[in-house]
Amino acid sequence: MKYHRQYEWLPVRGEAVPIQNNGIVIHEGIVDAVTADDSILWIAAQSANTRKMVCKAEGDEVWITYKWDTTAASDYPSLPRPVVGSPREFLTIAR
Repeated sequence: MKYHRQYEWLPVRGEAVPIQNNGIVIHEGIVDAVTADDSILWIAAQSANTRKMVCKAEGDEVWITYKWDTTAASDYPSLPRPVVGSPREFLTIAR
């Protein structure tokens, strides 16, 4: 799985993300809330873990995976191929 740094935090609300600081994962979880100025987010509480606050000012970084990076081409349903007729048939139908 390939991770990408997410510079804008508002779009990751509700996503499961790892939080890094100095290249080390310090938290993992689902983003519960993000401030309007995009500087602070909260990771939702999970079982015994309490809610965590994450701050850009402290050097915390949010990393995400893109859905298209993790989905193999074979996972997509095959699409019907378009039926292409001759130009003459097209002109007949278009009239």
